Amino acid sequence: MGHDLTLRVEVWECVVQLDGGTPTSATVTMDLRTLSVLRGEGGLKPLSEGDRRKILEGAARTLGDGGASFVTTGVTGEWVLTGELTLHGVTRPHVVEVVARDGRLQARTSVRQTDFDITPYSQAMGSLRVGDLVQVLVDVPQP
Repeated sequence: MGHDLTLRVEVWECVVQLDGGTPTSATVTMDLRTLSVLRGEGGLKPLSEGDRRKILEGAARTLGDGGASFVTTGVTGEWVLTGELTLHGVTRPHVVEVVARDGRLQARTSVRQTDFDITPYSQAMGSLRVGDLVQVLVDVPQP
């Protein structure tokens, strides 16, 4: 009944320390209050502007203050970043894999909301809900 959503964080910053082109540390901060809905796939009908507003209102209620950060504690192999992810006021160990491809840097990771004391959004007695595991993709031009 619902859509598979693609959201974008509009305001974020990443500071990376390099040694010979290889990252040695990284700090990422995100303002989750700046989420926007890029698209919704599937569902019974296309997303309306009203649907997009409701999605963002639900995200704001779910995420609280809206801040998130990731700070590396180590870099191994081909840009596997280990560190600490802080989300919803909870900090947990986390791993992010980064790949340089076609002039772009792509980072991929998954976040289980309940690991950060977040109750995944649901309505209509659970018939419409956001899955606990959220896929995160960062795709930016390589400097």
